[in-house]
Amino acid sequence: MSIKKRGLLATVGATMAAAALVLSGSAAANAATLPVPTQSTVTITKLSQPTTLGAAANGTQQSLPSGSSPIAGVTFDYYLVTNTAAGQSSDIGTQTGQVYVSGLTATTAPVPTTPTGSFDQTAATTGQTTKVLPRGLYVVRESTTPAGVTPAAPFLLAVPLTDPVNRDAWLSTIYVYPKNAQVGATKTVGTESLVVGGDVTWTISADIPRNANPAGTPAFIAPDAFEIQDTLTDAELKLSTTASPAITVKAGSTTLAVGTHYTVTPVTGAGTTTQQIVFTAAGRAALATAINADANAKVTVALVTTVQKAAEISNTAKVFPDAVSKTNNKPIVTPSVSTKYGTYLLNKKSSDATLNDLSGAQFRVYTSEASAIAGGNDYLTTSTNAGGLWTTAANGQVSVGGLRYSGWVNGSTVAAGQPGYQTYWLVEVKALAGHQLLAAPVSFTVDANSAAQTAQTITNQKTTGGFVLPLTGGSGVVLFTVFGIVILAAVLIVARLRRRSVTEQ
Repeated sequence: MSIKKRGLLATVGATMAAAALVLSGSAAANAATLPVPTQSTVTITKLSQPTTLGAAANGTQQSLPSGSSPIAGVTFDYYLVTNTAAGQSSDIGTQTGQVYVSGLTATTAPVPTTPTGSFDQTAATTGQTTKVLPRGLYVVRESTTPAGVTPAAPFLLAVPLTDPVNRDAWLSTIYVYPKNAQVGATKTVGTESLVVGGDVTWTISADIPRNANPAGTPAFIAPDAFEIQDTLTDAELKLSTTASPAITVKAGSTTLAVGTHYTVTPVTGAGTTTQQIVFTAAGRAALATAINADANAKVTVALVTTVQKAAEISNTAKVFPDAVSKTNNKPIVTPSVSTKYGTYLLNKKSSDATLNDLSGAQFRVYTSEASAIAGGNDYLTTSTNAGGLWTTAANGQVSVGGLRYSGWVNGSTVAAGQPGYQTYWLVEVKALAGHQLLAAPVSFTVDANSAAQTAQTITNQKTTGGFVLPLTGGSGVVLFTVFGIVILAAVLIVARLRRRSVTEQ
């Protein structure tokens, strides 16, 4: 076997994942005769795609590219290209075979419908899997890919392969480095209304796939599909009808246009509605433009929803970064994030312990002590209490419901005094019959336990049966007025009697 003949087997060209090993027509300088191996060891190292495209692989062992890391759990199937095995009509170790395979690609090469064999899943620490393959040309395809990893394109693998450095020898082990775009996604809570019936903004942020161009150009290409799904429980959340727009989509810093770059389709289920955001070809091209302009660019989707009930509402989103993930229903699922709304149990009491009917007292709720003291129209209302009045029942209780948790802000816990922590203030606007109004606002907080709390009570002073300082316009004013008139009359009578006594003398 001449060096020229081996040289036709040597060069490894890049495909979509910069890892397709194909045949070359280059020749070595000096002729020699070596037997063509009947098999070779093949080691595949699965890596994440770094922010920049690297050079094409050549079959030799390479250092780990900067910004790249091993990917575990990937399985590769290999398919022997028809008639390219040792002894067959297009044996890759013969001149006839070299001519035959020189014009093939991973998509045009004729292969059986079922795999010839498979590599074991790549290891967690190294991303590697190794197999000894008989002589031939193979199409290698990923058959198992973890969620959040975009499969590399199928590639051609020539066995054996000439050493590209020492072209008088064959590679003892062929190293292949297919790279995958790893995609992660998160969901966060942004602006939150303080009341049920108000709006909450959720933001989904996902990596843009770094898909290498099979043509070898130094730029990432658009994914073959991209879709984001957000499922809302109808009893808890509905897409806002007042926000404009209710859904905003960006590629990096560029705002995309609905109908041009993406479509939104609501899909109803059993008590749920899923907003399906599907990127068009123009939208996917915008993703590629964004990631080529900024290696850290992400795709973001902001949804404005209206809160329907007082509850701890958790939500996730799904991201399908390519066609395979959609076909196999293997999306990236964001970690769950929550917004929390609850109730405060108001416990009203009277200074008269014998009073059984405590109904009729009315309260409003304010977000600050200053607003509560001012008693203006900036009190809180909810979708279930549009008037913003909470009235006690006979037992003196009323549930002040539909308020955001005091110590839960934008998906996480905050302590009193920290930004976002919310203390609420009760103002009594109508007292119990025969009782005084509360002299000052009362503060309270809402959490998981406040709907049943009994430790905090509000007691009103009864105005009959004992001395009570009167309120302006109250019955005490009339009482003092009567006493004043009587005293004044007595003084006048005494003065008149004294004047008459002096006159008679």
